[in-house]
Amino acid sequence: MTITSKTELMEAATRAAIRYIDGERDSRVTPSSDTPLPPALDGDLLSEPWAAESVLQLLDEAGHVGATRSTGGRYFGFVTGGIEPIGLAASTIFVRSIAPIALSRCERFAVTP
Repeated sequence: MTITSKTELMEAATRAAIRYIDGERDSRVTPSSDTPLPPALDGDLLSEPWAAESVLQLLDEAGHVGATRSTGGRYFGFVTGGIEPIGLAASTIFVRSIAPIALSRCERFAVTP
């Protein structure tokens, strides 16, 4: 995967999130103790720069095999909040379109004299 723009990076992250959510009901709640995590997590992650798509791919792989899965409002009987599909969709729109604009405007006040 070669990502050349912020839009492509966000689209790849969105696809990874959709795969995670779609597979939630068919997956274990907690990872098996013998499930190996991606080998890159055992290395020095700060020894050299990583391309954005490599970071995204590593997080995607690690999340699919090593995450405790729950997007619902209850987890083993505890009320944890969760998110309804419409809330998830709305937050995605916010993160992809509104938040960058709002943050860039706030930044201008912080970085200008």
